[in-house]
Amino acid sequence: MINKSVGDKILNAFIILFCLFSLFPLYWLFTGAFKTSAAIVTFPPQWFPHDPTLVNFRNIFVDNPALRWIFNSMFVSTVSTLGVIVTATTAGYAISKFKFIGKKFVFGFVIATLILTLEVYVLPLFQMMANFGWIGTLRAMIAPELVMPLGVFLMKQHYDAMPNELMEAAGLDGCGKFRFFWSIGLPLTKPAIGALAILAFIRVWNNYLWQFVMSRGRDSFTLPVGVASLFVDPNVIDHGLRFVGATVAAIPLLLIFAFFSRYFTAGITAGSVKG
Repeated sequence: MINKSVGDKILNAFIILFCLFSLFPLYWLFTGAFKTSAAIVTFPPQWFPHDPTLVNFRNIFVDNPALRWIFNSMFVSTVSTLGVIVTATTAGYAISKFKFIGKKFVFGFVIATLILTLEVYVLPLFQMMANFGWIGTLRAMIAPELVMPLGVFLMKQHYDAMPNELMEAAGLDGCGKFRFFWSIGLPLTKPAIGALAILAFIRVWNNYLWQFVMSRGRDSFTLPVGVASLFVDPNVIDHGLRFVGATVAAIPLLLIFAFFSRYFTAGITAGSVKG
């Protein structure tokens, strides 16, 4: 018992050290946002800002339309996430609980699309948006993000774990398939929907390539594209501006994950066992 207790303490100490080591990059990023460019690269390093300054925040929020970039990113990510929730829950439910010709082919096609990256189809997708006349608009950034194959797969797994007897019992009480989906299926899959929302939001927020391709003018930039646009001049290296840009881009993701992490954990693990 004593040896086990000592072993647990040693293991906990290693876990704490590993957590501190993992959090150090975030600490360095956030403290760097309050340093001047010269202070960031000084040696020995300043582990804590000696003379904290807000000049980096002034540069990004006053000299640049950063608030507009944040709004664009939040709007695109939020609308896309809501669309993913609608398409993934309905498609996952249909593939899991309905019987129709070509069901296995449809699900196989969904799985196959998981291996495709944006770089594979960015050109035809760009041509499609150009034909619609959507280049330079936020809806061009939103439309391709409304379907997420991983989300369809995740929701199908959760609906598979839902006993068919439950649907049959509801049917005997006069509950149709749509009513079952709305009144029973969705409430039972709230953890999965929470996990899906986090995955979808982060995926869209970080989709720099597509947002960059669709942007036209600084007012149409999202935050990742806007931050990257600050460093187009190779002769001007402002480390403080880079740090504050990365900090502003990271804070929304950290807040969302902090508030919804319990749903993320529960949603990822709940569908792993079919009951």
